[in-house]
Amino acid sequence: MKGLPLDTVDDPYLHDFLHYLQPTYQPCVILKEHINNVGVEKVAWLVTDNTAACKLAPQLVCKTNGFMHIQDGRCQMHAFALGMTSSVAHEFFKLLITDALKVVTFFCASHEPLALLK
Repeated sequence: MKGLPLDTVDDPYLHDFLHYLQPTYQPCVILKEHINNVGVEKVAWLVTDNTAACKLAPQLVCKTNGFMHIQDGRCQMHAFALGMTSSVAHEFFKLLITDALKVVTFFCASHEPLALLK
């Protein structure tokens, strides 16, 4: 892979971009400026959350400005969190977690079973 991924965690340019991103701003223009500031050859991947503005901006910038080598994608932790939230909301998992908490509470409150675990 040529270039370095532009990381949303450590990169101050994307922190500035996300801080200033508001409906009145044009995220494509701001993102293009930041890519040019970093250097087009150094950017290989744009990671954003899945909000409409953050998802659309990298797609438009990459497709319309000749940055065809830059890939865009959403943060996998956002995808994981959405999946887990909908899964845990299911009645089966609520019962499973409730029963597991009862077992944990029993062992933490009982001296003899707790001593056996140690």
